[in-house]
Amino acid sequence: MTSPSDCDRFDMCGAPICPMDDDWKHRVMLDDEPICFYIRKLVRGNIGGAYPELWPIARVTPILDTFPRMRHHLCDSRGTKRTII
Repeated sequence: MTSPSDCDRFDMCGAPICPMDDDWKHRVMLDDEPICFYIRKLVRGNIGGAYPELWPIARVTPILDTFPRMRHHLCDSRGTKRTII
């Protein structure tokens, strides 16, 4: 079991939805809130080696499906996804 406080970016992160939070399904995300650094990196296709257990598509896709505005914000200016998730 992981906790958001285990993340190396926890102290500077303001994202309400964290893939390290097993209870993310019970959280709320408002339009103007930040998106997890590692989710952004994954969608952009340049995720590094940090927390590899979190980055299978099966772990992040449900988050993006639950929060469609997050997926929308991760699109480029033309509205196309940077990677397919």
